[in-house]
Amino acid sequence: MGKSGHFVHRVVDSTLNVTFGTSYDSTKNIFVELNKVTDGNQKALLRNKKVYSGNIQLIRLKGTVSGAPTQITLKGYEDSGGTKMLIPPSTGLLEDAVSGATKSVAFKVDVFHSSKVDDLFFFAETDTGSFTVTEVQVSWFE
Repeated sequence: MGKSGHFVHRVVDSTLNVTFGTSYDSTKNIFVELNKVTDGNQKALLRNKKVYSGNIQLIRLKGTVSGAPTQITLKGYEDSGGTKMLIPPSTGLLEDAVSGATKSVAFKVDVFHSSKVDDLFFFAETDTGSFTVTEVQVSWFE
C-alpha cells in the first residue's frame, strides 16, 4: 500500500547572517534547499529525491534590527537572480521576542510547487532601517 495522508517537513537554517535594507538587492538573499529537512535534533538530512514536490506553508525569519524597522516585505524565487517568482510579495510585522533582543516575522503561504530542483531564494526589504536574518524556517507538506 502506498503512503497516504500528509507528511510535514521542516527546513531550518540557523547559521545565517544576511542583512536586508529598504530596497531589494539582488546580491542579498536567503537560499533554502527544500529537500534538506531537519530531524528532531536539528541535524540536516537531505531527502533522497530527484525532484521537489510539495505545498509550502510557513516561512519564519528571526534576527536583529537596526534603525527601528517595523515591517518587512518578503518574496521568493526559484533562481538566485530573482527572475522566476514563486512566492509573491507579502508584508509582515516584525515582532519582539518575549525575552531577548531578537525579532521575528512569520508568513502563512499556500503555494504548491513542483520542480526538478529544490532551490528557493528569498529576497526582502524593510520599511526603514535594516533587518539582519540569523535564522529561517520553512515548513511544507507533501
